[in-house]
Amino acid sequence: MAKRPFTIIHQDADIVICNKASGVLSIPGRDPKQLSLQELLKRKLKADIFIVHRLDKDTSGIICYAKNEIAHKNLCEQFEKREVKKKYLALVSGTPNPAEGKVENFLSPHIKGYMKVSTTGKRAVSMYKTLKSYDQISLMEIEILTGRMHQIRVHMRSIGHPLIVDKIYGKRSELFLSEFSQKPLYRSKYKSERPLISRHSLHAHSLTFTHPDTQKKIKFECDLAKDMKAVIHQLERNKS
Repeated sequence: MAKRPFTIIHQDADIVICNKASGVLSIPGRDPKQLSLQELLKRKLKADIFIVHRLDKDTSGIICYAKNEIAHKNLCEQFEKREVKKKYLALVSGTPNPAEGKVENFLSPHIKGYMKVSTTGKRAVSMYKTLKSYDQISLMEIEILTGRMHQIRVHMRSIGHPLIVDKIYGKRSELFLSEFSQKPLYRSKYKSERPLISRHSLHAHSLTFTHPDTQKKIKFECDLAKDMKAVIHQLERNKS
């Protein structure tokens, strides 16, 4: 588990908003020894914590939990009605053309733990925008209008720009500092060097919804995780 598995960004009587580290489960998994963020919050706050939505284990960033049944019901309804705005930041391979657009298709299970674009399945919609391009890698902002399993990862792959690090849907499972000083960018084996990033390059950046008690629209953001910041730092240093 990450050294610091989460940071609480905001909490009140109804909700708790956290910045989750990569490598931390957002909901309980099959291994009882691996504590989820939900369980960690229960221990820290000594209170009931209700699941509203989830992030993949290796996705860092913002996540919301409810602290009572009324708030839980209200927030779940907002998610079901697609009233919650969720934006992510991703480092992807190449430079998308056009620089912004919409991906809409159907996703269905492929093999255990994998998803694929299909003619059937569940409708999935993502809006993407290129924030900065570094030739072989681009920083993207992606808003998901539906919440399908692995949606962003499958959608970016479907348009030819998978996450730069993604062992399931991409071409690599790690990215190294020494790769930035050599061409081509990609190399296969680094036995002694520590990778800049070794999980899929995706971060939940912002969450906007209506507070279940005050009924006011609220928005929370959290900065990029250190590993993604480190990649961007090297890209900035090496840009022409």
